[in-house]
Amino acid sequence: MTTNQFVRSFGVMGVLGFVITVISVIINIATGAESLVGNYLNILGLVLILFGVMAAYFSQSVALGVFGFIGFIVMFIGSIWTIGIVEINSFSYPVINDLNSSMNIGELANSELPSPIKEAMMTSNYLGGVGSVLFGLAILMKGNIMRWPGLLLILAGVASFFESMNEFFGFIGFILSLVAVLWMSIKVLKTNNIS
Repeated sequence: MTTNQFVRSFGVMGVLGFVITVISVIINIATGAESLVGNYLNILGLVLILFGVMAAYFSQSVALGVFGFIGFIVMFIGSIWTIGIVEINSFSYPVINDLNSSMNIGELANSELPSPIKEAMMTSNYLGGVGSVLFGLAILMKGNIMRWPGLLLILAGVASFFESMNEFFGFIGFILSLVAVLWMSIKVLKTNNIS
């Protein structure tokens, strides 16, 4: 398999990740976010989206330079951390609710989380936001295949910083980052020469 084919396969995975994540969001909205299938699809979709991010970086790594590499690494680590937080929310909270039904974990999560979970969620949020802004800036300024998805990543990163004030910002950031990765993955698939 050539490098070009390898990067394109990552682009295909990014598109699939977008589709699977959208399906999981629809399932979770329809079932009240308690669907085991929806939660598994969400995790799978987010993992596949990481491949779309890798396709966007590897397709223009030379043009993005060191700044693009740093942005990519920070965004990648923040995304992995976020997937871990999603797993905690998807699978641990229902078990805690089943073990102790008098403790409503949803109300606890909305008020004050215990120390390690709170810090993990904040770190995930900040790493993902900073990574999106840095990687988005690199793509917007130096990208040779795509530029405008970089603006979406910047807006997604900025929105994630305001998530603690209102969950709507987190949702907007999530949607913008999904659309950016879809756009970048499609651009990778349409490109003939990958650097």
